[in-house]
Amino acid sequence: MGISEDLASVFDEIGAEFSLVSTGETERLDLSTTDKVGIFSVTLRSDTIFPKSCLMEELTTGSHYILYSSVPEQFENEVVVRTCRAFLCTNTATIQTISTVKDPITRKEVVSFTDVESTPCYAVSSNTGNGLNSEFDNVLFSESLLRVVLQSASSIRILDRVLIDGVKFQVSSSDTVRFPGSHFLELIEDIR
Repeated sequence: MGISEDLASVFDEIGAEFSLVSTGETERLDLSTTDKVGIFSVTLRSDTIFPKSCLMEELTTGSHYILYSSVPEQFENEVVVRTCRAFLCTNTATIQTISTVKDPITRKEVVSFTDVESTPCYAVSSNTGNGLNSEFDNVLFSESLLRVVLQSASSIRILDRVLIDGVKFQVSSSDTVRFPGSHFLELIEDIR
């Protein structure tokens, strides 16, 4: 029996039980807090069922997490565990797509939003906007800019709407490169 199997048996004894939301498969892993609020350190077995950027649920608390930055840890050229970081999803985001319809009589365009899906998300409000001029950014963006990480099966476009805790936000940027498999969104308050 190798080191990776020994460590896997330790996870089975003392680890917290999580399920992969997409398939319902379960596995035990080690989850610990970091110095950043909402970001956790995760240790997984070497042959884990959890891929990077997956949405997982802790079965005892019902809390949702998004895994990112999976790094294999080796001992004597054998992968023994995988270390990751995880975002704690404390909010639920409802994604809505924008569509415009012309009234056939008045020819006026009417904007409407259609619900696409609801998904757990990690949301954080930034202290400043783009960092170029911190005094100016604090005035403009202290309460209206929100950064969100979520996993979505649909594409999220700029100008789509995201509802978080009843507050409407407009997607100002959507990045799927920073956290492959997840969406990193910057949102501003939507007054449309």
